[in-house]
Amino acid sequence: MRHLLTGAVLALAAAAQAALPTSGLPEGNHPVVVHVSLEAADKTKVGRVMVDEFNRQFKADKEANRSAELLGITDIRDVRDVTLLIDPADNQNPRIVGLIRGKFNKSRIEAFGTEKKVPSRTVAGLKAWSASGLDSAFGALGAPTSTPDREFFLIAADDATLLIADEASLLGAAEALKANKPWKHATLPAAMAAISGGWMAAHVDVLAMEAAQAAGADPSQPSQPSGAKTLAIAAGENTADIQFRGDLTFVSAAKATEAVTQAKGLIGFAQLGLMPAAEDTPEDAAKKADLLALVQRLKIEQAGDRATFEITYPAAKAAELLKKEIADNTSTGR
Repeated sequence: MRHLLTGAVLALAAAAQAALPTSGLPEGNHPVVVHVSLEAADKTKVGRVMVDEFNRQFKADKEANRSAELLGITDIRDVRDVTLLIDPADNQNPRIVGLIRGKFNKSRIEAFGTEKKVPSRTVAGLKAWSASGLDSAFGALGAPTSTPDREFFLIAADDATLLIADEASLLGAAEALKANKPWKHATLPAAMAAISGGWMAAHVDVLAMEAAQAAGADPSQPSQPSGAKTLAIAAGENTADIQFRGDLTFVSAAKATEAVTQAKGLIGFAQLGLMPAAEDTPEDAAKKADLLALVQRLKIEQAGDRATFEITYPAAKAAELLKKEIADNTSTGR
């Protein structure tokens, strides 16, 4: 139901919160976990610029805006945070569970679904509405486009929590939501703790992702594994700086060394390409200088089979550059 939930999913491109969710998510080994939120981002310099821009885009998209109103979303800030669990068991159809917290309207969703006779089912005592059915009834997509094995369902647990899950994940997700038990993840808290004022945390089981991709790849063009095992990333902003950090583990120290050497080489080439040139216009020169300052702040370190990369940049300057980039893109229609 990509159009019905556009307003909520836009939060994924924004930022996350300092505290991870504690309940309502199914346990298990999920190869990809992403936690994002608008609530904490809106309290920071860079995050507020992003939230404002996403809100502008959201309100400019009439179809997304009208559809989101069904959920009770009238402003992008009605979405507080989003957590996604993704399992690429089938590279073409990964299993997905999304938990969205914010300000919604359960009674409106249920009244609309009942009035329009949207297909639904009861799962773990909760009403699960067909996502494509809601979209079709609302007129956002016309005829449903999803196939039976890729049907998604929406559960409005209350006016503060929405659950989205595919057919295969629905029962486990609904049971976890109803049980409301604490949810734990081994990597995300550590990733968040590594930076100040965390807004985002994500974890990727690279080996599992690459295995899924290889299973669905053309046998005549086999993919080469990267050598990475896991990737954890986090972003945040304190009163002075915006910070982005990544932590990778590799299958061996040799693979880590190879990756770090390649990355440092690319950084060196990037710095050369950003050096001032006689033909640069004043605007081009200023953009190059800003990018060069950013690249020069990138730190990459290695210890055995682990590598980390980190960028720290003044938050006020980053917010200023982001505003200018948004203004330029808006004026050119990009």
